[in-house]
Amino acid sequence: LIEIKDVLGVKTTAIMSWVGPVASEPEIGNDIVLRAVKRHPGRFRGLVTVNPTHVSAGRMVSTLRRLVDREGFVGLKPYLRLGLKYNDRLYAPCWEFAEQRGLYALLHIGGPAGGMDMVKDLAKTYPWVQWVIAHTGGSFGMVRDVVAGMKQHSNIWAELTLTPVTNGVIEWMVSEVGDERILFGTDAPMRDPRPQFGWVVWADLPAASRTKILGANYLRLLSMRRG
Repeated sequence: LIEIKDVLGVKTTAIMSWVGPVASEPEIGNDIVLRAVKRHPGRFRGLVTVNPTHVSAGRMVSTLRRLVDREGFVGLKPYLRLGLKYNDRLYAPCWEFAEQRGLYALLHIGGPAGGMDMVKDLAKTYPWVQWVIAHTGGSFGMVRDVVAGMKQHSNIWAELTLTPVTNGVIEWMVSEVGDERILFGTDAPMRDPRPQFGWVVWADLPAASRTKILGANYLRLLSMRRG
């Protein structure tokens, strides 16, 4: 993964585990991410998997304090297949922690997790949390919903990654909400990052907009952390 990132010129990547969100093993997954962050200083930034169906509120907050405050993790990663909406009360300790520190949360929406109405509710309730919606570029149906939310709430962002990023969808998003809250992502190593990179590099946009999407916007997102 690092070798391919070097080819692309990607210096730092935000990562979360696979077993944490998908296999419902948050503590194992967080340990895997922490090892990667420590093994390759500066190359990876960790996201904490949070799963209130498997871990108590106290233990989640303790994990967040350890990984965010001591180890420098930059955001939270819940997952949609837990049978809970993200605005369920069981998630509240996580979002309160993120609100206090100005962190971001990467959300896969749909199914039991809820859609953009739920995200807009979160964005209003926790205005210092930045809500990043994964896989926004997959279809115009989804991107219209996300863009509508972005127009209402300045703390909703769109992340592009998906193997079939729809032709013209990045340009349309920029025409609707500007180029300040759109983020490049790869889903690597499950997906090859090179096609994901190509969606942005070859987008019919000014170089300045592509630079923002490929990295500058993410650096600004990280700078929003409080304290």
